[in-house]
Amino acid sequence: NVDIPKLMREGKGAFVSAKGLRLADRVMTRLDLLGAVASMISPVANWAIGNRQMRWLMDRTLGIAQGRKLPR
Repeated sequence: NVDIPKLMREGKGAFVSAKGLRLADRVMTRLDLLGAVASMISPVANWAIGNRQMRWLMDRTLGIAQGRKLPR
């Protein structure tokens, strides 16, 4: 029998040891910090969601489709 979850954990561990954590992974593991920052910038984020130029920029840089409905 092959323990696939164990192989995945070992592979991911080796990758992180060799290359380090990506910024996205580091941010997502700090939910306390993420929540505090998100609450401070929510007015700016809500403005950006409603702005056509910002939606175009989000589409090009972050891959968030312009036509997609986002929560406010």
